[in-house]
Amino acid sequence: MARQTGRGSPRWVKWSVIVVGVLVLIVVVLQLTGLGGQHGPGQHLPGSQVQPSVGVGHR
Repeated sequence: MARQTGRGSPRWVKWSVIVVGVLVLIVVVLQLTGLGGQHGPGQHLPGSQVQPSVGVGHR
């Protein structure tokens, strides 16, 4: 019997896919359960109670 030289993807590719899959699963679970907190692009934007800025020279 001949020995097969190609056995699919290299080990590092398989482990990279597993690690990325686990990280994606964690993010999805945190988003669905709400345990991740209130995150998003609007978190760092000023709220609706922004004070108007007064420039120098306005009287």
